[in-house]
Amino acid sequence: MGQALNQSTRSGEDCEFTVAKLIGFSDLLDTSAHRTFRHILETDLLKKIFAKSPLALAISPSGAKPIFVRRIAHYYIKCFDFVPYFCSERDGMKKSEDYKEYVFSAPIEPYVAAINSSAFYFYWQVLFDAFKTGKLCVKSFPLLPFSDASIPVALIQKAGELMRDIKQNANRLKAEYKATGAVEYDQFFPRYSKPIMDEIDTVLAGHYGFTPEELDFILNYDIKYRITVAIAA
Repeated sequence: MGQALNQSTRSGEDCEFTVAKLIGFSDLLDTSAHRTFRHILETDLLKKIFAKSPLALAISPSGAKPIFVRRIAHYYIKCFDFVPYFCSERDGMKKSEDYKEYVFSAPIEPYVAAINSSAFYFYWQVLFDAFKTGKLCVKSFPLLPFSDASIPVALIQKAGELMRDIKQNANRLKAEYKATGAVEYDQFFPRYSKPIMDEIDTVLAGHYGFTPEELDFILNYDIKYRITVAIAA
């Protein structure tokens, strides 16, 4: 469970009841999720986040470029606007089944930026099982609408910077599997791109109306583990 700065607290039970009552997202809570909120800022942040509408409203049946979200996450959500390289001796080059495809209305870059943000990571940690990044998690994330036209413009720019940095820091690995034979795939290290993610969260802070204290909480959420533990995908 994420911990950031020392803040005044309520009991976990009180926090959960208050947020569910005020925001009305009790149906969204994963039954296996860690829902003991340790900081009063967590409830304040969730109230502001859930004042927006879900990403599901931007899902497009066709005609837009897809994004790819890794199904299993650790200390970073992996969301790309490109198909991560994967090639097996048996099947050739293809999309790895580790990634779920989502098709949003254009432009898709603001959604790529938001899903890679620490704000999304915080939402995922407190409401879901902190392991799987499934359809409900992605489609339910509150982001829309963008009332200030400068917000999506800034997110488009930051998404481009982030994708370039992610690719630059990737390693191509090889492995042998009995079922598929030789497999070659790209391994990503999103923790090296945390400074760009922080810039994304700074943009989102303006979108959600976070205070400087709330933004600092988001930027430093689980920071001990997200920076010092080498998690790759």
